[in-house]
Amino acid sequence: MSASPGSAGPGDTGPGASFHADPGQLRLMGRIVRTVAVVLPVLAAAVLSGWHFQVQVLTSLLHPGGVAMNPLTAVLFLLSGLAVGLLGWTGPRPGPVRNAAGTVLGVGITALALLTLLDNVFPWLPSVDAILFPGELGGNRMAPNTALCFSLAGGALALLDRRVAGGHLPAQGLILAVGAITLLALT
Repeated sequence: MSASPGSAGPGDTGPGASFHADPGQLRLMGRIVRTVAVVLPVLAAAVLSGWHFQVQVLTSLLHPGGVAMNPLTAVLFLLSGLAVGLLGWTGPRPGPVRNAAGTVLGVGITALALLTLLDNVFPWLPSVDAILFPGELGGNRMAPNTALCFSLAGGALALLDRRVAGGHLPAQGLILAVGAITLLALT
């Protein structure tokens, strides 16, 4: 028996294919989303508090080398956590208002990160990573690989659940790129 056009058959992974996830895996993913949506903003707030109150241990989040996180990096982590919470807190399909707010946050994350990345190439652009706490920053700038990862992750958040030709999800490719860049940075 053949499937009608546009319907999914056994083993079909095209745009018309339905996806049935294991309920245990869905519960696990829900817990991960909730954890990320809480932990990222809390850690980011701790870093920003460290900058405000000049507490080095908070600005570096116990980094072994004591390297302080740039305040814009903390802001982008905070926005990322909020976007993850809006887009995936209660289930795979957020309502239209939460979806739009999460998408706007993703676009904002991408814009700030790209502007920071471009500032490394074109020095006449504004240094958005030096706007917060300019008197305390010294030479603390966001690393180019961090800016690139945030621009890709923001794009993934903005494009979450959006399909392109062939039914592909561009957010998956963007997040895989973030993972690859992160792994390279660790070596």
